[in-house]
Amino acid sequence: MNKPLRLGSNIWGEAMDAVYKKAVSRFDSILNKVAVTDQAGRHLELSRAIEKIHFQLSMVSQSEGTIWIIGNGGSAAIASHIQTDLVNQCKLRAQVVHEPSLMTCHANDYGYENAYARMLKQFIRTGDLVFVVSSSGQSKNLLNAVDVALGMQVPVISFTGFSSNNLLRQKGDLNLWIPSKDYGEVEVAHLFLLHFLADAYVQVEVMA
Repeated sequence: MNKPLRLGSNIWGEAMDAVYKKAVSRFDSILNKVAVTDQAGRHLELSRAIEKIHFQLSMVSQSEGTIWIIGNGGSAAIASHIQTDLVNQCKLRAQVVHEPSLMTCHANDYGYENAYARMLKQFIRTGDLVFVVSSSGQSKNLLNAVDVALGMQVPVISFTGFSSNNLLRQKGDLNLWIPSKDYGEVEVAHLFLLHFLADAYVQVEVMA
């Protein structure tokens, strides 16, 4: 019978070091395989997608529009995190709409699958931009919200993972997909990409 590794032992430390290095190597591989498609399913180089997103952010700034960021659960936390960077660092208008009383009001009155859609329909305007963050890309409330945004001619950029055929990846004007089925890997990759986009915007626009 194998004895459990004791915390603080050299064997435990070596084992955890190996696990950590394996995780870092895997995450590096995942980031290098991020795939980008447009609404027609055409593949784009990541560098080209970053350029297009930078252009969209610049257009939002020029039109004094707003970037709306939506997601569920951990992805909602990512939305709140990146909202802070877009506002504080990029000097852009950015909003999330999952404030508890507002969200639960709409979920209770119209069904959770319609909550984001109803709020976006009321809030978004021409010149705005929508970021949708979802590990699975299958959440009905996000899909419905995207349909509303696109119907109002507001561009949508999606960040998904899991299945390469997820529904959300087929809807956005630009769709960044993480090739992993692990929640942690997908969520951290989404945050990395969003941070990179914000940092790149600052370097080009704010620091120019």
